[in-house]
Amino acid sequence: MVKYKGRFVSVVKIPCVIGENRETKEKYEGFIYLCKDMQNAHRKIADVLSSKVGKNMSREELSIAIERLGIFAIVSTKDLPEVEILPEYYSRQTVEQYFDFSKNYSKLDPIRCHTEETIRGHVLLSFIATFLTIIIKNKLKYLDINYVARDSSVDSDGK
Repeated sequence: MVKYKGRFVSVVKIPCVIGENRETKEKYEGFIYLCKDMQNAHRKIADVLSSKVGKNMSREELSIAIERLGIFAIVSTKDLPEVEILPEYYSRQTVEQYFDFSKNYSKLDPIRCHTEETIRGHVLLSFIATFLTIIIKNKLKYLDINYVARDSSVDSDGK
């Protein structure tokens, strides 16, 4: 059982062959980290039990469906202890989200640059723009939570 960011996840590391070179038939060794997120499973169980689909299932079907909820797998060539796989995975996911955000909002793609220097400058400016956009969005969320809209139908003396 691993605790990560307030979540409890059961993690089992299983060594396996994760691929094979078609030409040389060389096998690539790796690991499947089979995980069950207990809190996510409990939320999904409640959703299934309260849904129309869940209410129409037999006990056997319901038991099979509930047994699989909250399960996910991480496949890696890294041999990490079970307690390290979730931080490793989520740090990678965060980096991928920043790149996705940069591509979609900061015009990281297409580059249309011809020298390495201009590419580096473009990427730097895109990341600065992404960083500033995220800061502004976070500030606006904070402001939005604390913002109280004034009813325009009420004039200044409260009538």
